[in-house]
Amino acid sequence: MGRWCGSKRPTICARQFAVNTCARRITTVDGKGIPVTSYYAHSRNAQQERQDLLEHLRNVANAARDSASPFAGSDLAYYTGLWHDIGKYHPDFQSYLLRAEAEPHKKQRGPDHKAAGARLAMEQRLDPLMLALQGHHGGLHDRAALKRWFNEKRGATDEAIAIAVPLVAD
Repeated sequence: MGRWCGSKRPTICARQFAVNTCARRITTVDGKGIPVTSYYAHSRNAQQERQDLLEHLRNVANAARDSASPFAGSDLAYYTGLWHDIGKYHPDFQSYLLRAEAEPHKKQRGPDHKAAGARLAMEQRLDPLMLALQGHHGGLHDRAALKRWFNEKRGATDEAIAIAVPLVAD
């Protein structure tokens, strides 16, 4: 059921998932060398507030864990919640959020953000989680389509995971 590293929970280890070139690169939102210190889950709301991405992931993870505790699914539910939007750490997604705020009347579609979480689950051999994470926007694919989809997303997932690992791992 995956690598449990001596505990009952899967682990996100930088040595397992980070890609050296991504981990060493300074991540920027605007491409001008300004380091990113905050990552957001969504664009500004009606009160002009942004939700911190780590706060969002942990809130969803805790709510999922609590909801799943009656049927002994707490740990899997927790990681499903924690990983569901981890791809939003990618600079392209953060840029998309800023563009959406700057042009609120322009309909825009953001870059993929579900592949990174699905990949984490796949690498932990947690196939049910992988399918849930991959399908949380847009439905599920058959195995062949899923493999092609993962291959297409490889570069973006490497970068998002490399950014997320030191921030999200617990």
